[in-house]
Amino acid sequence: MHIEINAERSIQCDAALSLRVDELVRSRLAPFADRVIRVDAGLSDWCADIETDNVGKRCVLQAQLAGHEPVIADDTGETIEQATNNASKAMLEQLQHLASRKG
Repeated sequence: MHIEINAERSIQCDAALSLRVDELVRSRLAPFADRVIRVDAGLSDWCADIETDNVGKRCVLQAQLAGHEPVIADDTGETIEQATNNASKAMLEQLQHLASRKG
């Protein structure tokens, strides 16, 4: 499973953050590692341009499965790690649902 991480300018996506995001997604989607070809992770700060005390990080995941249309899941959190964890959980649920329909 190849994981591509893209972050908007407001996110400081250094090697350490990239590794944490990669590990979170890879471990959560491990049950489907043999079927998921690629995962694109888009990281953003949806409150970066708003003057507010709210902190809102967002992770959008798009998984490409062999022989299927891409599956998309997204979620938010107070940190990129939390948003990624939430989005990968949502992705896992979608993949499980897709597998149950095929099975």
